[in-house]
Amino acid sequence: MKREDLTPKQEQVLKARDKVVLVTGGPGSGKTATALWAGREAIVTGELANDQYVLYLTFSRTAVSQITRRAPQVPPAPPGRIQHAPLHAVASLLGCALRPSPWCGRSGA
Repeated sequence: MKREDLTPKQEQVLKARDKVVLVTGGPGSGKTATALWAGREAIVTGELANDQYVLYLTFSRTAVSQITRRAPQVPPAPPGRIQHAPLHAVASLLGCALRPSPWCGRSGA
């Protein structure tokens, strides 16, 4: 997907400089592509420091799969600077970091 392929509304989202931007739309409306482009732009333009990265949090593994599938459509950012994970996986990692237990590091934790 080329930058020129984005709709005017997607471009408006990419140009927004607010700390939080709410993007709504139905299935197939381009929310995922817009989010991927926004993350890439933040990295490539230097908006993020070299030690920062973009993390996409989703509610399900299905959404992670969708991001993974669509990511190749957007020109790549430097390797390792964009990551994605379901919310429960990140919550589990944070829990283990704050309060280690024998369950941390096991499958499903």
